[in-house]
Amino acid sequence: MTAANPTPSPKVDPKATGASADLLANLTPASASGYIFLGTATTSNKQLHGATTDRVIIPSAGDSITPLTDVHLRDGYPSQTELGQVIGIVDQTDLLKVQDIKTYALSKNAQAVWAHVTILERPSPGPTTVPR
Repeated sequence: MTAANPTPSPKVDPKATGASADLLANLTPASASGYIFLGTATTSNKQLHGATTDRVIIPSAGDSITPLTDVHLRDGYPSQTELGQVIGIVDQTDLLKVQDIKTYALSKNAQAVWAHVTILERPSPGPTTVPR
């Protein structure tokens, strides 16, 4: 995204927010697998900027990570023109296993970092209490 072009890059995923994000997070099944945006990094190092998980360095396949906020779980890596379809939301209560990492050039010095992940642990929703 630039001042001349306010449209976000199709390689960077906006944050999931609001009541619909919370609802979708509750409906995302445990053990679901999908693709999430991890943040951006310079091409010269592995440090993440604007990280969406508890990692400040690009994780490796096999690592376990936890989202810092609600993050869209998508059905595929981004293409040249669009992001994959949202199939769920992962949040701070989820433990994710990284299956694969891909980077996409945003500029000469910056790249978007995405991961294919599987939900390892998701707490069961508690019982709903009805006021009397």
